[in-house]
Amino acid sequence: MKLIEIKGNINFDFNENDYLAILGEKRNEILFKILGFIKREDEIVKIYNYNFGYVFDELPILENLKVKEFIELVLSNYNKSKFQEIKTIFNIASFENKYLNEISREERKKLAIFFALIRNPYYLIMSEPTLHFDLSFKEFFWQFIRSKFSSVLFATSDWDEAEKYSNKVVLLLKNNSSIFDKTENLIKKLKYKLKVLIEIKNEIPLVNFGNFKIIKNGLVHVYIDSENFEFDGIVKRTGLEDVYIALNENYHELLLN
Repeated sequence: MKLIEIKGNINFDFNENDYLAILGEKRNEILFKILGFIKREDEIVKIYNYNFGYVFDELPILENLKVKEFIELVLSNYNKSKFQEIKTIFNIASFENKYLNEISREERKKLAIFFALIRNPYYLIMSEPTLHFDLSFKEFFWQFIRSKFSSVLFATSDWDEAEKYSNKVVLLLKNNSSIFDKTENLIKKLKYKLKVLIEIKNEIPLVNFGNFKIIKNGLVHVYIDSENFEFDGIVKRTGLEDVYIALNENYHELLLN
């Protein structure tokens, strides 16, 4: 069942049972378009089901209220007992006596998730859902979300997160173009299995191995067509980030013909 459809320069569908990740520099702008905060004639957004919960960093800041007072205010029209489990899961009691303007980014995100769930939505739309969480809580968070929701649309800057938890991906490229496909299909386009990351310090290091090399974000990315390469440093499997680099920056040597 189709839930959301976007047509124009950017094209994708968000359907029942999708875990759809949006990646690229304007990823949050797409979410704002879906919510109607941004109107542009070059894209048409159609919403087929409005029973969404929304998770963003931003919350109303009422400086004179404590977290627990804000929760009481918001939950005044809901069955409060139903949300005790969620409060416990996200350990909100640990910061509920703080004033809203005192809480950390991690606490703000947990509170945003809590408020997204109080309406018992069928589906979730999330912006950078785990940006301020440590690795163990990220994994716990996604286990919780996957146990509760069959369909989630999320914008993220975490390539590993997108690869691990999405089944479909929208890559937002230069010139307002985009690629929409299954996550596994995009990863299968890569020619190389592994890459070595070498930090550039005072000068670009001499690299005399690998099949293809690029320089990006202060690192030399050395691509290796091997499953059993050993290196005393950072070795990663290639994935969505490398697909994005190839398509967005015209490094077609990274892709299979």
